[in-house]
Amino acid sequence: MRPPETIGSPKVSVIVPIYNVADHIGPCIQSLQDQLFTDFEAILIDDGSTDGSGDIARSLVSEDPRFQIHQQANAGLSAARNAGLEHARGQYVSFIDSDDRVAPGFLERMVETLEQTEADWVSCAVSFCFPDGRTELHSATHGAPDIDMLQPRRQSLEDWNDVVRLYPSAWNKLYRRDLIEGLRFDEGLYFEDHPFYYRYAKRTDHIVLLPEPLYLHTRGREGQITREESERVFEQFRILELMREVMFDSDKANAQEAFSAIATRVTFERSLVLHDRQLRQRFINHSRALIGDGASDELGVGASWMSVLRGEIPVTVVVPTDGNPGPLRETLKSLAVQAMGEAEVLVVLDDGAEHMRQSVFECAAPFANASVLTGNGAPGVAPARNRGLDAARGDAIVFLDAGDTLPPAALGTWHNRLVKANARVGMAVMLMGGAPDAPHSGLHDPVVATEMFLDEDGFEPAGDEGVYLHAHPSAKIFDRVFLQNRKIRFQIEPLASWYMIIEALAHADRAVYISKQRARIANRGETRRFWRRPETVDTLVWALERLSHAAVREPLTPQQKTRLFVRAVWEKINFADFPNPEDKQAFANAAKAHLETLDTSELSLDPYVGDHLKGILGLGEN
Repeated sequence: MRPPETIGSPKVSVIVPIYNVADHIGPCIQSLQDQLFTDFEAILIDDGSTDGSGDIARSLVSEDPRFQIHQQANAGLSAARNAGLEHARGQYVSFIDSDDRVAPGFLERMVETLEQTEADWVSCAVSFCFPDGRTELHSATHGAPDIDMLQPRRQSLEDWNDVVRLYPSAWNKLYRRDLIEGLRFDEGLYFEDHPFYYRYAKRTDHIVLLPEPLYLHTRGREGQITREESERVFEQFRILELMREVMFDSDKANAQEAFSAIATRVTFERSLVLHDRQLRQRFINHSRALIGDGASDELGVGASWMSVLRGEIPVTVVVPTDGNPGPLRETLKSLAVQAMGEAEVLVVLDDGAEHMRQSVFECAAPFANASVLTGNGAPGVAPARNRGLDAARGDAIVFLDAGDTLPPAALGTWHNRLVKANARVGMAVMLMGGAPDAPHSGLHDPVVATEMFLDEDGFEPAGDEGVYLHAHPSAKIFDRVFLQNRKIRFQIEPLASWYMIIEALAHADRAVYISKQRARIANRGETRRFWRRPETVDTLVWALERLSHAAVREPLTPQQKTRLFVRAVWEKINFADFPNPEDKQAFANAAKAHLETLDTSELSLDPYVGDHLKGILGLGEN
């Protein structure tokens, strides 16, 4: 029975389900007690907590008459919310999860907005709160996280495509209780917010969006439903069926198109926590069967999930190895926990390390997505990378060295940025060696390169951007078909990676810079052989002359070629293992002699080329 409304009824009923959130219930209640708007009742439903959450709540609200606590045997989040609705007396209703908080002005601004606009409901932006103290603001709109409004905006919901764009969460909204009449949450299922949201949306033709991040949503908490990897993830499909029933039993437009979009979105979200290979594959099969050919990335779906739904491999990772199992295992471990579970990993044994074949197979065996390629190639890292490129099947390709590692979201993020920008080359920030906070922008001259590179939507290379780009391939992602069709390859040493990177960027019609998800580059002598191996000046000049022809769109100028020569000399002077000081000095003298034959009057050097090296090379104030 609904409690009778009386003159003394509160304006707002706030419903807070509680279940085993002992570390969070205190701050949640405190955020309600700190509300600037005071005409509310808080209905706390202790859903059979076993960790003392209910007792904590009772102790905190015992002297606050606005709060009431009802206890019930554990029946789930939906049942707790439904119980709260049975007790609600307010004109408006809000749901707050007990591990979340609200800003002091949450109720004040939500009520004020609802009454000023005479809307049916209002939704506010969200602040995601992470365990490490980070916060991230979000508009609560799929695919459009940035808060780009200054004032509340009335959003039409006459088309299902508009409905599916908004977060289907019960929280971060204020509802009119008379419109909730007869609506309840589906009990016994996970992800129960979704059908409730769609049923309420079916009853109205609009919502007001409030751009203020007033709802503080906890992310990364142990025990959260959205982080659970279990058979219960398949309840998402039952929820989607309920949503489809609501959408098709409505006069709103574009039900099928909108359903395909939201089904793609929510299956993508669930996929991010599924790492068990068999469970994940069954979930993918269910998703394909439900969505069919209608998969859509309109709601901010990762490009990798779109590839998976099409039955494609999103990314191939090529890892050359000298047979040392330790560094190889570190790289494979970082790839095994990628949120994108369908990456193809090709471990390529350097033909110069055939005696380590058995060790490499044993190292790769525990990693389900890893295959080992051996034989029929010349020794060296460049031929090994090319062998991997020839065998790759992924939409995109990444080249890592053994010992390099990636954060769990890297492959998905890189691939998504590459596809969304319609780019052929993606370039990420690097962390060098074991330093925890020493990011390298991946650009040899960030000041000069900023205007060209730092466009979130990518850029069209003019031809000479490769001059500013760090040539280490590990922090790059490429369109695989682009490389293969253009026959872009790693060349023989020296400067094999320089040639490949500059040629790729010269041929690319579009590129994108990726500032997040940094690759950590292993500082191993074995993977830095191209840095550590001494070379003659004549060999570097030959390699750079060959490299200059890679920039086919616009050949490198003499100044650019000289800049690259000085960079190569800087690397050898600082990192090469010369047999003795005399050989190192002879190399420097030869480099200086070569520079004396070039026009250096308008030469622009990399910022890190210091006065000491300039003096050695006779470059004066250049």
